[in-house]
Amino acid sequence: MKLKKILNDIKAFFTKKDPDKKYIELMEKTLHKLREKAQKLEVQLKNEKNLALCKDINLTLMVIYKQQKKCIKLIDDRKNNSSLQKKHKVNTRTELSPPLL
Repeated sequence: MKLKKILNDIKAFFTKKDPDKKYIELMEKTLHKLREKAQKLEVQLKNEKNLALCKDINLTLMVIYKQQKKCIKLIDDRKNNSSLQKKHKVNTRTELSPPLL
């Protein structure tokens, strides 16, 4: 009985989600929302005839595009520098000089 509890605790420890993976999933959801909003604004811009509103929509679209670029950059950085890759590095110890006798 105690052994079963210990095994369940150990199993939970090894199956814990990586925080980078959670972060990447959230950023992808945010990126998806930004893309949807940009599409809606592009359609609205095509149908808009008021120049002042067109300028506002263009500025909003420019901000959204910059946010999308930042989001993509953050996702790529996290994928390249994920903790899973860092965990499996092999440390080699170099010998600088022969030992003194």
